[in-house]
Amino acid sequence: MNTTFFQGKDKAFTILLCMGIFYVLALPLILFNINYGRAFDDQKLFHYPTILHFIQSLDFSDYPSATTPGYHVLLGFVGQLFSSNEIILKLTSSAFTAALIGIIVERLYSHFGKLHSILLSLPMILSIYIFPSGVWLLPDNLAWLTVLGVFIIATKSELLNKHFLYLAFILILAMMVRQPFLWLASTIWASALAYYSYNTAELSDRGSFLLKGVLATLPAFAIFYYFYVLWGGLVPPSFQNSHQNISLATPAFFLSVFAFYSLFFLPVMYGTIRDVISSSKFKWVMFGCVIGFIIAVIPDTSYSKELGRYSGLWNFVKIAPTIADKSTFIMLLSSLGGGLFVLFCTVLPPRIRLIFALSTIAFVFSLMPNKYVFERYMSGYIFIFIYCTLCHIKLKNNPLPAVVAWSGPVIFAAFNGLVLVRSMLA
Repeated sequence: MNTTFFQGKDKAFTILLCMGIFYVLALPLILFNINYGRAFDDQKLFHYPTILHFIQSLDFSDYPSATTPGYHVLLGFVGQLFSSNEIILKLTSSAFTAALIGIIVERLYSHFGKLHSILLSLPMILSIYIFPSGVWLLPDNLAWLTVLGVFIIATKSELLNKHFLYLAFILILAMMVRQPFLWLASTIWASALAYYSYNTAELSDRGSFLLKGVLATLPAFAIFYYFYVLWGGLVPPSFQNSHQNISLATPAFFLSVFAFYSLFFLPVMYGTIRDVISSSKFKWVMFGCVIGFIIAVIPDTSYSKELGRYSGLWNFVKIAPTIADKSTFIMLLSSLGGGLFVLFCTVLPPRIRLIFALSTIAFVFSLMPNKYVFERYMSGYIFIFIYCTLCHIKLKNNPLPAVVAWSGPVIFAAFNGLVLVRSMLA
């Protein structure tokens, strides 16, 4: 009996099932053109008008979105070839979310099998920051799809010339969808550096990877520079007075969101956590907690609509006590997040650990030149990081009963589902 054939069918079924869960929830909202909430407001004010703009003209000098125009141009071509009808465009855009879900489930299945890969993916599928971007016309999930693509290629055990070409293309697409996603160049550099540092090949052969890593990122930087000159700034002229600011609260908030998300996946990792606690690696986890606390103590982290610190996890900050504009809630979660981030990194092989550590630092820095510190700007990255890390844990050394070990993702999915439903009824 050909077991590989049946395993392949089982994987395909699991992927299609998870994509189907998304579409069962999304299609009624798309086909009946039901519009509500923050995601629809962004579509109505920014992204749909920009798509219509590019259906009429490929004028990049100014348009009604603060992002680079890649997503809107892609849908503009769909509008030119088929129809500019909102439902047609939404159906096309939803494919990016389905692809994101499908690829993540495929990676999880290879490590966890059918049932557990479904349970792990549900919190992301039901996330208020992932699901709405699959229903309404938002570029978010296409951007996260490029992040996932870069990570998958950059962490391959062997990097060939064709892989650097793929990375160059995906980086261009990422930067064209959202200009801050030029931070992904750091992932390519880190991948080349890690290959140089941990590969046993001749020094001259390893050195060539550093050059290839730099060359792969140059086209994206050239295009970024083109838009910078065209706009006279980092965003189109219409938005140059709305987003500009530096938020020092971003790193602490990132660690806080990471802590909140990762807590639900800790039971799955219990065996790994136990091993880390009993090893010399645990001192680094404690060091991460200290760094997380310091990061949270320095900036103001109180709830403030005027300063762009509201919505999402900030709603918990709103009801927690503050000390001199420092949120005690953020201090606690950021400290925990620093330790948990180090804990997750210890699971990864050294080469991949270096790639993710440097990428995360670059990602957080890319978020800081923005007045708004929103969970939705970082949610997709955190899900991707967690899922990529989970694919490296050892499954056989978890002493917890299965119902306990897998309760975390189920509770997280239920929580996200309730928040999603509440947002629809609000």
